[in-house]
Amino acid sequence: MKISFLHRVNQCLLLLFVAIAIFTPLYSYQQMIIILSIFCIWLVSSLVIDKHWVKMAINPLFLLCLIVLLDYILGTFHHDTTATLLGINKMPTFVWIIVLIFYTYHMKLVEELIPIIVILMIISAIYTIIGNIEYPSASRLLASTGDDYYTETRSLYRELNIGGYGYIYSLVFAILPLGLISKKSSFFIKIFYITSIVLFFITIVLGAYMIGILLVCTMLILLFVNPEKIKITTIFTLFLCLFLLRFVFLDILVSVGEQYDITALSKHAEELLSGTYSAGDKYNSRIHIYYNAILNWLDSPICGQLFGHVSSEYRRAGHSQLLDFLEKYGLFAYVYVMFLKYLYKFVMNGIRINLMKKYYKLYYIVMIVFMFINRFDTFMALGFMFFFFGPILIKSADRRTLLQENINI
Repeated sequence: MKISFLHRVNQCLLLLFVAIAIFTPLYSYQQMIIILSIFCIWLVSSLVIDKHWVKMAINPLFLLCLIVLLDYILGTFHHDTTATLLGINKMPTFVWIIVLIFYTYHMKLVEELIPIIVILMIISAIYTIIGNIEYPSASRLLASTGDDYYTETRSLYRELNIGGYGYIYSLVFAILPLGLISKKSSFFIKIFYITSIVLFFITIVLGAYMIGILLVCTMLILLFVNPEKIKITTIFTLFLCLFLLRFVFLDILVSVGEQYDITALSKHAEELLSGTYSAGDKYNSRIHIYYNAILNWLDSPICGQLFGHVSSEYRRAGHSQLLDFLEKYGLFAYVYVMFLKYLYKFVMNGIRINLMKKYYKLYYIVMIVFMFINRFDTFMALGFMFFFFGPILIKSADRRTLLQENINI
């Protein structure tokens, strides 16, 4: 494919859109008017290049409209303007699937940009590492958006370009795809990707999100295991071993946190050891919070809170994105299930090597696990990784494998 001036414009627009999502020095530009403007201009350039891909985007576009509609209905019946606009605020996360669809049919355009995108992530990682060393717990504090007491501190951390929740977890889900593409790269490019993986791992550990650390270890294990030889009994045995050894692993993290003065790391490792956020308080445990979300949903299982239903008994819930969808929308949350199902089928249909299909299946499973135990709906960096860059990296690894096997693509 010959790269024209219009193609270059399209690539520049994509880089700008990506930078808004994961380049921490541009965090202050994560404003809806800016995001919408860049996306619309990018969309026009994509349509001028090729109109045929749009037919594949009809279904996800319809689902995106339903996502906006659900929150509009929820906010209207509860007389909550913020909830009414929540669906629109989710679009910077979910709209990445449209970007994925276009570049699936124009892989050469995006493959040229992969090293640049990784460099943007590396620069953000360096800022985040330096920031967390100077200010332990900085990345974790950036997740505490509801506490006004730390407003000035969070502003300082943002000025220092420290990545928070969305950025840290986007790195978690970059590890496996980057590892796959490094296996199919030349020597110097391989070194570049391996170095980035090591840097991202350090960033995740210093970020001190305990679930992120556990998930990145899972990603690394999957990277060095042949998925074609994995059986259900093998997976069960692996998880059983991890479960039995979890206390040993967490004790090690506590020791590392204390030795290197990473307060957040030792603190949250201790919280996982006790199973609570406040020592001895079972009502703050994640399991109890998840259980509350299920009880809240069962109060109105069909419509959830959509049409103004409010539970007569207050139960603190949260953390789980998928349970939150059930709690709010009842069975209408199936809209999100259809969205995730479409993503899975679209990506799988575009992968030709069975090995890569199985890697993506494992990647997708870990992603769903994350959505069950954490939130993602309003974090642009996570949408970028889940619905665009992660799949693109795996597709690129698939293409490189085909080329190395001399198969005509």
